Amino acid sequence: MMCLCLTANAARQKTRRLPDGTVVHTTRSATVRRSLPRPRTSWDSQKTYRVPVLLMSFADCDFSAEHDQAFYNDLFNKPGFNLGAGLGCVADYFRDQSRGQFNVVFDVVGPIKLTSNQKSNSTPNYGVSQIKETIKIANEQLDYTDYDWDGSGKVESVIIVYAGYGGNEDMKMTDGCIWPNTDNLNMTLDGVAVKGYSASPELWSDETSCGIGTICHEFCHVLGLPDLYPTSGSEFSVVDEWDLMDGGNYADDGWCPPNLSIQERAYLGWQDPEDLTEARTITDMPSFDRSGKAYRIVNEAHPSEYYLLENRQWEGWDFMLPNHGLLITHVDFSESVWRGNTVNSVSSHHRYEYFHADNLDYNYYDALYPSSTDIYGSDGRNLRLQYTSYPYVDAEGGSHDALTDTSIPAATIFNPRADGVSLMGKSITDICEEDGHVSFIFTATSTGIVSLSVDACPVAWYDLHGRQLPGPPTNGLYIIRYSDGSTRKVFR
Repeated sequence: MMCLCLTANAARQKTRRLPDGTVVHTTRSATVRRSLPRPRTSWDSQKTYRVPVLLMSFADCDFSAEHDQAFYNDLFNKPGFNLGAGLGCVADYFRDQSRGQFNVVFDVVGPIKLTSNQKSNSTPNYGVSQIKETIKIANEQLDYTDYDWDGSGKVESVIIVYAGYGGNEDMKMTDGCIWPNTDNLNMTLDGVAVKGYSASPELWSDETSCGIGTICHEFCHVLGLPDLYPTSGSEFSVVDEWDLMDGGNYADDGWCPPNLSIQERAYLGWQDPEDLTEARTITDMPSFDRSGKAYRIVNEAHPSEYYLLENRQWEGWDFMLPNHGLLITHVDFSESVWRGNTVNSVSSHHRYEYFHADNLDYNYYDALYPSSTDIYGSDGRNLRLQYTSYPYVDAEGGSHDALTDTSIPAATIFNPRADGVSLMGKSITDICEEDGHVSFIFTATSTGIVSLSVDACPVAWYDLHGRQLPGPPTNGLYIIRYSDGSTRKVFR
């Protein structure tokens, strides 16, 4: 059995600040399932999709008194229920992400108390045998045929919430606890095949509720969404708290997970972006949270590679994002990679990554804020990737309001155009943000080389990924920045 887990070795950690100011770490698992289910893309907005939720406790660990069945029924089903900045419960989250197409009701059962103890000597501990036992015991109260969505003889998933901590928190008290995880099952009950489960903990190590973030992250795996953090290799994160499928489940201590991106919504059949194919000025683009509006710019030489443009604001489910503005995502889509859960596992070829307005990726911030550092601001928002969205004004007052073939970072592509150039050849310029709206100019061809002033001289050299070079290269394609702030693409 291969397991897909939210959370790997102690060197790959995420910092989380407790309300008392204590800095703790969570880790991620290097053991991942190699195949996600094919996503369902046909939904009936008039239908109610039912999912069983089983509360699992142990011989030596019960749920906190305040986290009884009534609490979890509210957490999963009660409209508007939320103990943080989020808009509501788990059902609210998925109703909002699907734009009303996925109306889900969760049937909460338990707690079901097992005779086995909470902790195991195995590390990581996925609790598979305990989860199977819980699913069997729950059959005394549940008819699993009620959870076959389409009469196929299959139950897509059972959600497990287990008492106590998650083993992914790097604390002595959590050693041996079950890690959050999602996996396949091979069980038949009531004549239907129970295909899988997702499991999430009750508590953070400070004894507070984990909220809905991890539950939503794991359930998204059931729906077919992959992790966006690297599931192998030495990197820890790529888009972090900008996206639920990376570190967004930690936003607001799990109570305000960010909206699913337009890529994720499109993958699940919930919403598509609008293609930009001709020169166009976009004005007053509304926030993604309110409208779901997004644009796509396609590499015609390889249509599965494209840029996605979203106006992400501190509103609704996006309230705890690291920042706000125009988020530009570079996608190189491959269904086999998505289903294999290896989207960002090749460090030189992230298939879902942002163009960072400050040209600083997660690895830079990871080095800037070592694991012992509190990486949350006074407002509780993550400081990593805080200047990813456009426009961005740097410390010298320079404005970064464009993505073109000659900007820094440059509009690069993985799959070269017909002329062999690995640049998009299309421009997004004059990006501005006002009162929560974004405007920009799209040009279907590159804006070309910027004219230089007579007295301008070269001051820096960059490769096409925007990385600064130690000096002028002797050959190849690169970018020069001049003393007057202009840039020029050069081939030698």
